[in-house]
Amino acid sequence: MVTTPVQTTPKKRWRARTWFAAGAKRVYTPFVDPLMLDSVDEIDRIDGRSTGPNQLSMVSYHPQATVRMGGDPRTSVINSKGECHDVQNLFVSDASIFPTSIAVNPQVSVMAISMHFARGILADQDRYFPLTVEPV
Repeated sequence: MVTTPVQTTPKKRWRARTWFAAGAKRVYTPFVDPLMLDSVDEIDRIDGRSTGPNQLSMVSYHPQATVRMGGDPRTSVINSKGECHDVQNLFVSDASIFPTSIAVNPQVSVMAISMHFARGILADQDRYFPLTVEPV
């Protein structure tokens, strides 16, 4: 199921119209008090719905919370530096390391954790970038 927030302003109701034009049989709106539209003729039912605090069910569809971070390789995939327990020098630095799904775009959080992991790699350069000199 794909859901896209349907805004309450008439200008933004095109989203529901677009889903119906694409062949949707039903459009699920993001209101906490469920509102399902079964045809383009029902779009006016959106009018009057509040978009105030706690009135919309917001979710994020970025893959999140699929790679557990922790110190125990038996219960987690990566350590606190982002490195995989089982594959040395393999780092995971995306929203999959979050403990749960968040309801906003995770871009800034992913950038922050990536910077943290990058600083950890740079702090241990001898391990990750060993200096090797081949004999001449």
